[in-house]
Amino acid sequence: TLYKVVAKAPDLVQRREDDTLSEEYVHYFEKQLPKVDNVYYSFNELITDMQKNPTGTFKLGADLNAANTPTPSKSYVTGEFKGKLSSVDGQHYTIHNTARPLFNNIVGGT
Repeated sequence: TLYKVVAKAPDLVQRREDDTLSEEYVHYFEKQLPKVDNVYYSFNELITDMQKNPTGTFKLGADLNAANTPTPSKSYVTGEFKGKLSSVDGQHYTIHNTARPLFNNIVGGT
């Protein structure tokens, strides 16, 4: 679940992706659910745990949003990923709004 906040203020100007200007500032906040076992509802939490344990098993419990997740590297998971990433209970969840590749290198992972 995402919350959308729209702000207007005098002299506020923001450049949109299509290079036009807007007098509104739009920001999205994700409602955080805690992970349960190896089922993830937060993209930040997923990435943090994948960095700590690149051989682990990770399951998406919902569609995740990467919009507010900064990454100073060329990928979100910087080392070799040898683990398993899937969706819970045969679902087909996805990760939206990534600014970079999820993995730098996958070695035997699925």
